[in-house]
Amino acid sequence: MSPVIQGVIGGSVPAIVMILFYFLSSERRLTRIETDITWLKKEIPACRPRLDVPTQ
Repeated sequence: MSPVIQGVIGGSVPAIVMILFYFLSSERRLTRIETDITWLKKEIPACRPRLDVPTQ
């Protein structure tokens, strides 16, 4: 195998794999954040105090 091909395989392939792993892990984090925000938006109206009762 020529040194050029070895350099491409030895340098580019691991870099591409690392970039793909980074984007996949970032996507999972963003999905978790989106799920948490959706849950909070659903729960916040249930936590609001009634305005006719004085606060303590």
